[in-house]
Amino acid sequence: MVNSMGYDNYGDDVCDWIAKDHVLRIDPEATFDNLRAYPDIDDFDAFLVAGGGLFYEPQGEAEVGESTSFYGEVIKQFKDAGKKVIVLSVGCQTPIANKEFINQLERADFISLRFKANRELFQPFKAKIIESADLLWLTYRPPEEYRFTRRGILISAMSNKNPFISQLERILERYEENEEPIFLLDNPIPNNYVEELKKRFRMNIFDYHSPYEIGKYNVSQHRVFGQYFAEVSTFFNKPKITFSVKFHTLIESAKHHIPTYTMWEYPYTKIANWCREYGFSGDHFEKLRDHRHLEERLKTLEANTGLWARHSSYIARKMRELVSLTIKRMAKVIES
Repeated sequence: MVNSMGYDNYGDDVCDWIAKDHVLRIDPEATFDNLRAYPDIDDFDAFLVAGGGLFYEPQGEAEVGESTSFYGEVIKQFKDAGKKVIVLSVGCQTPIANKEFINQLERADFISLRFKANRELFQPFKAKIIESADLLWLTYRPPEEYRFTRRGILISAMSNKNPFISQLERILERYEENEEPIFLLDNPIPNNYVEELKKRFRMNIFDYHSPYEIGKYNVSQHRVFGQYFAEVSTFFNKPKITFSVKFHTLIESAKHHIPTYTMWEYPYTKIANWCREYGFSGDHFEKLRDHRHLEERLKTLEANTGLWARHSSYIARKMRELVSLTIKRMAKVIES
């Protein structure tokens, strides 16, 4: 198995857990090894790529497991040896130019991608690709009510780009002036900047740390990890609005019926697809240079929390059904 688990990213960790959980339901005797190097394929029955925006072509040098060249070579090794290759609810971060990777991906026994736009990147065998969604949607459980009485804002980021940082401080000032709570997922923001924010603002800090240790997956840990991820999820019961460029923070917020606002830099990214295909609120980075634009966006979200909560509920149910169907199809491939 290969993905981005173990790097203190909640979304990648929980998607890894979900994928393993569903494989274990199909085959309770299954064991896993999360690859960080090219494998000795004699030790494995199948190659599973699951969770995250894993297919991308980085600029410059990339670590093993971080490029289409890596995936293409491993897929080739497994298929040449007559073994199964399964791609489960993966996203593409950039248009794919690596022709050899595309040729090898077509050989996979099962391919599901998490956005319609991702399928369009593989026109020669688009019909073979199943449209799916992120694995995190599988954990959606409809609450009994929409919780319109929540207060405060949840902030998380993956960027220190000037438009985001300049607006971030403005938002914190806005909510603190209104004596509303500020919730901060601080691990994606540069640590020195977080320390500055802590000194200036009253914030509820949640610092996620991965429970995983890289290496062979101990199945006996599986239930413990699941309980931990469930506890992390409860953090999203508190705020009324989320302002984030973190994809899985947006999904967790939508699962908890929280109106979200986000931004993107390039039109083909998962965040742009989130807004375009699911109908959530967001803009290009450049629009954030105008603080009046963001202020109007926040006011609109605050004035329509009920409407956005219902939209989030609709999307969450739809995506959970889509991924559930994907899992059933994957099970047939594993069992065959």
